[in-house]
Amino acid sequence: YYLSWGRTWERAALMKARVIAGDLELGEAFLQELEPFIYRKHLDYSTIEEMREMKSMVERSLRKKPGVNIKLGQGGIREIEFFVQTLQLINAGKMRRLRSPSTYEALQLLSEGGVLDRNTAESLADAYIFFRKTEHRIQIDHQLQTHELPRTPEQQTELARRMGYKENALVNFLADLESKRQIVEDLFASMFYHSEEEILSQLSPLTKRIVEEADNPATLIDLLKEAGFQEPEESSQLVLQLLRPAGRTGFSEKSKRILERLAPLFLDEILETPEPTPTLRALDRYIDSLHSSASYFSTFLENTATARFLVRILGESLFFSDMLIRHPQIIDSLIGKSAHEGLSDKKQFEDDLAERLDNCEDYESQLDVLRRYKHEQLLAIGVKQLWGEVDSAAARACITELAEACLGAAVEIAHKAITKKFGGGQGDLPFAVLGMGKLGGKEMTYLSDLDIVFVYEDAQERRGSLYSHDWFSRLAARVISVLTTHTAEGKAFEIDTRLRPSGNKGPLVSSLNSFRDYHKDASKLWEKQALIKARPIVGPQYLKDELAGIVRDCLIRAAASDEDLREIAQLRGRMEQEIAEEDKYHVDLKTGQGGLVDVEFFVQGHLLKYAAKNPELLRQNTLEALAGLYDHGLIDAETFTTLDKGYRFLINLEDRLRLMEHRIVDRIPLTSKKIRGLARRLGYTEQGGERLLEDYFSITRAIREIYLCFFERTVSATQT
Repeated sequence: YYLSWGRTWERAALMKARVIAGDLELGEAFLQELEPFIYRKHLDYSTIEEMREMKSMVERSLRKKPGVNIKLGQGGIREIEFFVQTLQLINAGKMRRLRSPSTYEALQLLSEGGVLDRNTAESLADAYIFFRKTEHRIQIDHQLQTHELPRTPEQQTELARRMGYKENALVNFLADLESKRQIVEDLFASMFYHSEEEILSQLSPLTKRIVEEADNPATLIDLLKEAGFQEPEESSQLVLQLLRPAGRTGFSEKSKRILERLAPLFLDEILETPEPTPTLRALDRYIDSLHSSASYFSTFLENTATARFLVRILGESLFFSDMLIRHPQIIDSLIGKSAHEGLSDKKQFEDDLAERLDNCEDYESQLDVLRRYKHEQLLAIGVKQLWGEVDSAAARACITELAEACLGAAVEIAHKAITKKFGGGQGDLPFAVLGMGKLGGKEMTYLSDLDIVFVYEDAQERRGSLYSHDWFSRLAARVISVLTTHTAEGKAFEIDTRLRPSGNKGPLVSSLNSFRDYHKDASKLWEKQALIKARPIVGPQYLKDELAGIVRDCLIRAAASDEDLREIAQLRGRMEQEIAEEDKYHVDLKTGQGGLVDVEFFVQGHLLKYAAKNPELLRQNTLEALAGLYDHGLIDAETFTTLDKGYRFLINLEDRLRLMEHRIVDRIPLTSKKIRGLARRLGYTEQGGERLLEDYFSITRAIREIYLCFFERTVSATQT
């Protein structure tokens, strides 16, 4: 009954349910069965509309009765309860810690969970206690279950004195009562009131004209041309379908009504995007993907800022557009207090993810939760970068910390699964994951793989029913499976283990001793260069310290000679010729002349050459290592400034290009709509494409000059 036909008022009622007699086990089982009905997996703002209707019914019944009702009247106990229960129904499906049948306790939990600010929670708690105390005094005096304020001044004065008021008892009591009721009423209204007029008041004059002329094809096309739509005829059909959704198939009547109210707001934000036509197409695809659920449209209606956010995301990034269409529930990450805070750190990611995983019932649901969490947080980071709140370097560091938290969780999930199957998982786990490449350098992009190496140390010959090496090999394979298996929520990450000792020919996991011996005696120069990025990510601290020491010793011993630098330069030259393939129509901002790899090889060449005398130079992150070279006097201020600013410019360009294209791409066409669209997204205005290319060539020429200046002693004139 509940899962098929249950209504919102029944969800609110069952939030208070507690087993008190009879078969307690049966009662608890019953409530557990109802959890999916009471608490939805995703933010559920359709609840607000239904709770509003319930409150309206109460208000209509009270209009027939005179007097002030402490419980059911405006600003009373019931409004506090509705307010709290609505927030719980919306959020407690994802945040179990918000669940409590006590209104007073729930206010504290909502505050601690970041759903309510502290002052609001305290104001409501204070009003709730005051109203309950008043209610109890009235009922004690009248010996009836009544919630109405006494009618006569004499009775009200007596109640005021019972409430502890002395001087001017009635005046002060009524003033406090009215003040608290007003606070509650205002807060209740802020959640439960919105009007179509309020939305329309936010629209620009041009948007209002388009809305008014939507049914006049010729005028509509002219207005869309004026608004900057590149294909106004096609766009006019999509605009009409947006503003008049009655003809959409597969939508409920409720969905159509809400969408019709939202459409002007969507359209208003589309006019502000760099390319209105593609944004309109993306919004149309997104709306079609939501046809089965009115709750998402309710979410936007109750969060108009989020509705505008959505359109901007669709206009800025094909990557996030596709993600939102495949996983519509991740829009939740843009709602609530956390969406307006700074970037999360690794500890926050780990704690939040652990809480969600603890609530999973099985292995499959853990995989889904891990992927959903990664998608949500990636979107939250991306929005802050797209809006200019953080730069590319900070966003990449945050994406890396998110990946580290997911990797740590994957190891725990895999550890439990392997222990369950083969035994041998008791005690501390002598197993570590070494991050390489972008992961090790804290430079991950939105589309980065995880470059990792697995290492273990185990004095035991056997673990559980397997030999130790086989046990840890199974563990590593399961970690990869946890992250790469395709579920309903997609994949978490792609994994690349080719940087392990001996590459693909070597074993998936290495013992600590074999890892040490390999990099002491057998590793090649390019492997030493790759080790610059190596950073222990997961594992017991002693094992991570051991690994860091091995890496450090290997790099200090490297002491690159001129011959080594020549080999590095030759590798760079091959990358430029075989991968970049620049010509008069294309440039490659990563492997092309003066690209990202020039800066990275410049830094890595210096580290390999000078780390023997200055071990403190060794840092995995390119920008941090570059700063270290400047601090130690190995490069001058002009060189540092040119490379630092140039690298930041190029990684920002790379991030925007990949988000726009939704693919790993570094080649930029020199003449096309793409370069103009990219320029607009980067903030260039008039002649944006030309100005962007001018900046690009100026920066990359300066980088290439510095790169050649360092390597020219070891590279032949032909190669340069």
